[in-house]
Amino acid sequence: MRRWPRVEQNEDLKVWHGSKVVRAVTASNTTLLIVKLRGGRTVRHVSGDALILCSVLGLRPGAITVAIDPNAARRVLVRIVPRDPWGGPILHPVPQLRSIPLDTVKAVVVGKFEDGTDDVLRITQSLLCVGATGSGKSEWLQSLLAYIFAFDHSAVVAADLASGATFDVWEGCFAHPLATDVHSALALLRKVFALIEHRERQLAARRRAGELINVLPPSADNPWVWVIIDEFPDLIKAAKVFETETHEKLNVITVLERIANKARKVGIWLVLGAQNPGVDDVGSTILRGALTATVGLGLDQQQSKTLWGTLRGEGWDSESLSVGTYLLRARNDADHKTPRVAKGVFLTPNMRAGVIAAASRQPSLLSGAEAGILSGIPQSPALGDTARNGSYELNTEAGFVEGSRPQLKLVRDGIPALVGNRDAGLPARPAPQSRRESLAVFDEQVAHEVPPAHQGSIGASAIAAQLDVDRSKVNRSLARLQKAGRIAPCGDGEWSSP
Repeated sequence: MRRWPRVEQNEDLKVWHGSKVVRAVTASNTTLLIVKLRGGRTVRHVSGDALILCSVLGLRPGAITVAIDPNAARRVLVRIVPRDPWGGPILHPVPQLRSIPLDTVKAVVVGKFEDGTDDVLRITQSLLCVGATGSGKSEWLQSLLAYIFAFDHSAVVAADLASGATFDVWEGCFAHPLATDVHSALALLRKVFALIEHRERQLAARRRAGELINVLPPSADNPWVWVIIDEFPDLIKAAKVFETETHEKLNVITVLERIANKARKVGIWLVLGAQNPGVDDVGSTILRGALTATVGLGLDQQQSKTLWGTLRGEGWDSESLSVGTYLLRARNDADHKTPRVAKGVFLTPNMRAGVIAAASRQPSLLSGAEAGILSGIPQSPALGDTARNGSYELNTEAGFVEGSRPQLKLVRDGIPALVGNRDAGLPARPAPQSRRESLAVFDEQVAHEVPPAHQGSIGASAIAAQLDVDRSKVNRSLARLQKAGRIAPCGDGEWSSP
């Protein structure tokens, strides 16, 4: 507080002139200043000056974080950590393989804040991790992998577009060979999409049978799957439009959007990693909207602008972060809506080798029909085929012999059909008799997409993409469902059911 008058004397901090520290709170090695700005100024005017403030107040780079005060638009919170509070690496706890029950525990400690408290990440959400070269991005993703393999019903498939530089040593732990180029990465995405559609039919059948579930629960038969794609901007650059062997053109971003929007309810989660991103490298607006969590490690000024966009006006800025420190924003977690710097847990080379050895001895592989889908036998089903035709299952009636090339057969609601026969399956459902019935049917479809509060939330854009309808139609349905007390808003345009 005594140093604050220096701000008034600095020409580079004119937007701060006329401000006043109204309160200071100290705890451990942290000071929190509540600063009242002059009239008409908000956090958006001053949040980009954290590094200059560090210089003026004689502090280390990264010592100051400026955030919004939720109680008054004219006030900001200036968090000051004068010295490095971590004093070196924070070792990963490395839980034992398959020791964490996924059906009851869905959060892990990914780092520690400056006051020593744990930074807890809800792991059941799609995530984007971005960092500059040498910022610790690869280490952060590998630390996350060690947690995933600690869950009892979990599996991982991965693509590493840097020719496997990060994940090649992990390949023996994965449920599918590591994809290391554009062709193998897109082939993997096509299989994942077919797996999603297969699981959607399973979920629908269980709901029709009377199970009160909105998300397919993890089990030995249906382990939750994490799809990790490192250096995914390279995939986008090299294959924005990829032509398959059947001359079908598929936009990679569109495929990722559809996976991110459809995968949540069937226990499949997307984790994307990017290094030194440019404006066109971090995905479309729809894809970014489906990634509910963002991890930003150290970036230069332009890269930080690219990642955080308008959120930089609320204090989200990765420019001054040191190696291994990060900002984590998660739309569905109250603890991650305000910027706070944390340092990630670190997996030493020996720890990593131990996790890889244990997971390679007991890899979590998919079984039955899901194994056939990931194997691409007889070939990867085309996008949308399982939704139109049915699920693919191993054809054990054909005399399957261990080690031989298994066959797949098409099944719709338990009724075998010929693969490729698009006319096989259930008869068409009768059309609703009135507009009221039509709206009721659509409202049920929308309600089915909205998860319970304890499992997260979803926005109108994601629902519209999932159902392939106009967003305005979804918004009207959400209003009817809210009026009926079946859903409730969660903030940031997200919805959940009670």
